[in-house]
Amino acid sequence: MRIPDGKIRMNSKDQNTKAGRPYYMAVPPGTPYSIMAEAAKKLNLTVEELEMTLPQTDDELYVSPRTLVLKGSKKNLLKAKEFIREKLEERIRIFSGDK
Repeated sequence: MRIPDGKIRMNSKDQNTKAGRPYYMAVPPGTPYSIMAEAAKKLNLTVEELEMTLPQTDDELYVSPRTLVLKGSKKNLLKAKEFIREKLEERIRIFSGDK
């Protein structure tokens, strides 16, 4: 399953569940795990690791890279996206000396 950063997608395996079906949102690389965990705890989400689909470039041994995603309801993932953005902006202000 390929998930572009910040896009929310439903897993095709979960399409047959009607209410409360889980969605996945890729977390941008470099996002501190503490922020992901805080968002997951606050918004009733789970942090999971999924394989990414990338084209193979040659015949050498190939290992599929993995990415962290948040899993939960679409409503909570949208809230998590905003929460993560705010937390990252807060950290940038702290590190840049602006308070």
